[in-house]
Amino acid sequence: MFMSKAGKNRFARSEEGTEGSVLVDDARRCPRYPTRLKVGLDGAEEIVECQGDVGSGGFRFECDRMIRPGTGVDLAFLLPGYGIWVRARGEVLGNAKAGDSFGVRGCFTAMAHPDLKWLEDWTARVLRES
Repeated sequence: MFMSKAGKNRFARSEEGTEGSVLVDDARRCPRYPTRLKVGLDGAEEIVECQGDVGSGGFRFECDRMIRPGTGVDLAFLLPGYGIWVRARGEVLGNAKAGDSFGVRGCFTAMAHPDLKWLEDWTARVLRES
């Protein structure tokens, strides 16, 4: 299982006022890639799979309800083209209504060094190719 209760050593942050995007958006510093995420919320037993996107600066996923900012989450997602599962700890920063669901955005707060390196390498590759 990918769940972990790592500490909150923040290494990336989300820009205030930005929402999830597809690949590179001028409003953000990091490219995002649409993917499915496995999400485990603090205090919840279940792990749910959600549509969303990830980048080196953070994540966004679709949810059927608002998640309180500050809520901790355990995440896992597959890096495209690498075939590697990245596991991370994150914190919810905010929500945005999107039709019948909510876009939940957040920042990573902890990630093992090998996973961080893979994510940074992937981000650099996407920027070069765009």
